Amino acid sequence: MVSATIHRSEEPLPMTSSIRRPLATAPTSGTAAMPKVGPGRARAALIVGVGVAIGAAIALGHPDPLLQADPPLARLLRGMALIKGALALAAVAVLLWRFGWPVSRRLAGVYLASAWLVAGSSMLIWQLTSIAGAATAFHVGGLALIVAAWCDGGIRWSWGRRDPARIAAPAPTAPAPGDPPAPATRGA
Repeated sequence: MVSATIHRSEEPLPMTSSIRRPLATAPTSGTAAMPKVGPGRARAALIVGVGVAIGAAIALGHPDPLLQADPPLARLLRGMALIKGALALAAVAVLLWRFGWPVSRRLAGVYLASAWLVAGSSMLIWQLTSIAGAATAFHVGGLALIVAAWCDGGIRWSWGRRDPARIAAPAPTAPAPGDPPAPATRGA
């Protein structure tokens, strides 16, 4: 069994088996009142919401008039929709990975709404319906994803690897030779 960090209740926290991280950690400064969303709920909401957005775009779209009126333009727009769909798929894959760790409800809401917007607008462009509005929605959703990722402080990186200080309490280190002794702490 893997040893777990001790929380305020003096009970060990359960650990996951793959990356040895606690399922819940003590709040860091500034996030004590911020409720978190668990990985299962966020991932399920992402997948269901993307499916609903794509389904609604399919139901709203009627590509036949443009396909018959201007086939070369329709092919060009569908090629652009494929590129936007690949970007939407990449965004969903990254969010599925990101939702593997707890995320605040506000940030999860921004992530989810922007992913749904990107996926639905990509399908609207494929359906050749409301192309200008769908392109605007796609870019607004993409910008929202970028800003949310930029503001996300839940994962810190150190030379391409996750910072272990954000996962668990740092292990005590032995003083280097020549360092002054550490002051005594109360309650330790």
